[in-house]
Amino acid sequence: GSQSETDVAIPLNAYGSQLPHGGDSYAGLIAYSSFGIGQHQYLTTELAQPLVAGQMYCAKMFVSLAESSDFAIDQLGIYFSGQMPNTTTTPLYQTPQINNSAENFLFNQNAWLEVGTTFVADSAYQFITIGNFDFTQDNTTVETVGDTGDEAYYYIDGLVIAPTGNITEIGALNDEELV
Repeated sequence: GSQSETDVAIPLNAYGSQLPHGGDSYAGLIAYSSFGIGQHQYLTTELAQPLVAGQMYCAKMFVSLAESSDFAIDQLGIYFSGQMPNTTTTPLYQTPQINNSAENFLFNQNAWLEVGTTFVADSAYQFITIGNFDFTQDNTTVETVGDTGDEAYYYIDGLVIAPTGNITEIGALNDEELV
């Protein structure tokens, strides 16, 4: 069906209510569905400039579980690639360079939780993709008290990708593409 303006509004929307971590907007995605891994959604965008191979970067984002979610997961990550990922089929079987720690369930529905770390780029990556790249469906969920019945929906905001020692932001969620 079609979406109305209130389905995608901020702070109140179809999945719950959350103020942005910063600025005046955020993105969202279905990171888990009890209907199977083919239901995962991803956010992907091209970086303003490619990463420099051999350079250490800080990569982080802030996530918040939507109130309507019946599940929370422990594996949300950022995958860097040289080409736009093939988004015609899901899931994306890739290993993200940045991933939330296993067993560290992201179930806070009131606050933004930081997911990130430093890493050394081993290529001149041009694209990022955000999502759940863990496909061991049996071990990645914990039940919460939502009412959608079948999903873990996360708000994503505050994405920063920057060389360490430099606060200049070179990546941002602007024209993200929901897949």
